Amino acid sequence: MNRRSWQQDLDYLEAWFTQMISDPQSLAAMRALLQGSRAHQTVTIRAIDRHFMHYRQTFRDFSAPSESEQKMWQELLNYWQ
Repeated sequence: MNRRSWQQDLDYLEAWFTQMISDPQSLAAMRALLQGSRAHQTVTIRAIDRHFMHYRQTFRDFSAPSESEQKMWQELLNYWQ
């Protein structure tokens, strides 16, 4: 993942969550978080991560993360915390 800009990270996350979140309400809430991040020109990674973990718990989506998913989250958490 390229660390060039918050816009690119948010674009990447939006595309990724569109594939990963199947519930329309949860996806809309995630998009609202991403839009809030855009408005503040940052990546609110803790809120985004919390919402995604809540989605996984609520919908029992406990699929094992792929190696690329683990790497993506490590990079985002390390960079934006």
